[in-house]
Amino acid sequence: MSARTTRKRARTEAEDAVKQELDAVDASTAAQHRDSDSPFLPTVGECDPRPNDAAPAPERDPEFWFSDGTIILVAKNVEFRFYRALLADRSPVFKALFAEQHPSRLEPIDEHHAIPCPVVPLADCPEDLRHILRAYVSGKQTSFVGATKPSFNQISAFIRLGRKYELNELYEQSRKFLKSHYSNDLEVWAKHTYWEPPNWAGNACIGVVNLARLINEPSILPTALLSCVYLDDLIMNGCRREDGSVESLSDEDLARCFKASRATRQASLAGVMRTFRDTVSPACSKEKSCALVLGGALQKMETHMELLMTGSPFRLELKNLLKRDGKVRTCASCTAMVEERMKKERAELWARLPELLDVEVPGWGNGVPQNGAA
Repeated sequence: MSARTTRKRARTEAEDAVKQELDAVDASTAAQHRDSDSPFLPTVGECDPRPNDAAPAPERDPEFWFSDGTIILVAKNVEFRFYRALLADRSPVFKALFAEQHPSRLEPIDEHHAIPCPVVPLADCPEDLRHILRAYVSGKQTSFVGATKPSFNQISAFIRLGRKYELNELYEQSRKFLKSHYSNDLEVWAKHTYWEPPNWAGNACIGVVNLARLINEPSILPTALLSCVYLDDLIMNGCRREDGSVESLSDEDLARCFKASRATRQASLAGVMRTFRDTVSPACSKEKSCALVLGGALQKMETHMELLMTGSPFRLELKNLLKRDGKVRTCASCTAMVEERMKKERAELWARLPELLDVEVPGWGNGVPQNGAA
């Protein structure tokens, strides 16, 4: 059997002209981009798209390199071939950026044809950009986060890049997701099983504080900072991002957490002691017995000290301190009184959170819910 040979299709004169024109564009715009004061050059914490001697060769993203894509986005050393119109229609910032002159190169669109694709450098990390492209490629934008349990990396990318590129729906839904967990409503916060949303790392609160600072959302700060406080020494490890970098609190917020660590625990323990003072209910049916049980509850605190020092002061199950042999030993009136005291102490501690954490939160503790607000 003879060897099969293939014949390369001859390039047309029109394609030669396009190639020459694109080569000229490349040469004339390269210097412009090197010296540009573009707002898309990186800020602190962003990836620098500009090449340097040690930069690895660009590589195609295995997930987002579409053979019919019309634009090439370059994040760090990763190239994404995507759809220009899809992003431009949803972002006025992308639309303006794509309208600028950029170097282009011919990319095949099928076996016989190639099209010029503008090559646009972005000061974003590929991991963040990938989350944005996933959100839009399906074409379903009614709910970006509502039907799923988004990861911290996803929410972080949606907020940072959503804000930067004015992807308003993506940004707003992610902002409301954060506010729904890091709530300014005590009843909502107390019902959460974990400090962070499900499947988030325990130190994600560090990144949440930084996001709250970035978008000027003070209502998130008290619970996010409180979560940081209860990290104790682990707070110094920071929060590792998807790209491998480590995100840390600012020096000012770190100092707040160190100062608040003692203050919040003192306030919490003082509230527990007031809850179990041996003054019985006016309607007590067994005054002497109940007074002894209440006094004994304070003595039991020593065996529960680890939980009292490390557990959330708003989720502590203190009713167990009234039990002996598995049963609550106070009368119904005194038991209800203790629960009411505990509720009052928690509400007062909640109202003091901004003060203890040294942050200003307009409307905090005035009983007006804010999480549903725009």
